[in-house]
Amino acid sequence: MSEWGMRSYLGGGTRGFQTQVFPQPAPGVEGDFCDHNPRASVNAGPGGLVAGPEGIWVAHFAWISPSFIDPNNAPAIANSFSNGGPVAGFVHREQQGLITDYLGGTSMHVPGGFMITLHQMGGFFVINKGEGYGHLGMKAFARLSDGAVMFAAAGANPGAASIDGTFSDETFTGKGSILGNVLRVTELGDPDNMIVANGAVLTGDGIADGTRVVRQITGMPQKLGTYAVSIASHVVAAETDISGAYKVLDVTNVTEGSVHVGSMLPNGNGGAFITGQITGTGNVGTYLVSGETTASGTMELNTATETHWMAASAGNPGELMKMTSHVYGVGV
Repeated sequence: MSEWGMRSYLGGGTRGFQTQVFPQPAPGVEGDFCDHNPRASVNAGPGGLVAGPEGIWVAHFAWISPSFIDPNNAPAIANSFSNGGPVAGFVHREQQGLITDYLGGTSMHVPGGFMITLHQMGGFFVINKGEGYGHLGMKAFARLSDGAVMFAAAGANPGAASIDGTFSDETFTGKGSILGNVLRVTELGDPDNMIVANGAVLTGDGIADGTRVVRQITGMPQKLGTYAVSIASHVVAAETDISGAYKVLDVTNVTEGSVHVGSMLPNGNGGAFITGQITGTGNVGTYLVSGETTASGTMELNTATETHWMAASAGNPGELMKMTSHVYGVGV
């Protein structure tokens, strides 16, 4: 049995040279098709879909980012983390993962810039990455931080975080240019105290209304460098005065769960979501927020979003399960 087959059979385990063989072969590998039911992929135009700068994980859900527009004016970049919108599809295993770690034996990571296919219908093997037992018929949830598959009852909020915190409005100023969907920041008004924040709404001559910083591409973290922006087709000259407005969540207490990039604030708070970390690493600290919100005090963060997929078998956390988009009892 291959190392991946052994890992799938066990539902996890360490990677490396195979040291044990089981009499019963593994039923499949996470990301494989688990049946022959009808399948459908997400439509993509010329040049899409492509893994974002941070790459994408096989056998995880993914979101399509508006940070790059193809010749058909359709989004072409996919990421394994939430951008505040709905899940776009599931990443099927097509042997597209690359082993880039020195002496690495396996990889389920597709590097940035590589082509991928997302599926919006079909049946797949997945690893239950949730904290509870996955029952047959439970809904599949996508973890907002990395697209991992979790199972829970419809309408549930698996992995929710309960926090105390307050929001503040912040801005950065500087100089830069935009070509297409890439912002190049060459100067910050206060280099020591200002950051280029994910989710910040940009203003300046030639910048389209509503343009936001999506993700950093190159440079010192949150400082001078290049950034993907949400609206393409820009031509903003070099050394243009640019400013960005964003919100900061100051988390003072975490009573349950942890705070992750992609975590959604309750709908009553304007549907904002966390786009980055400043000083926080999952607990008390400060976090970047995209979207409008004036809430403060105790609140619950959604760390996963419900999808139209469901469990077609059962399994404990870390075990291999089947997931399907064909809901039982619907159709003939």
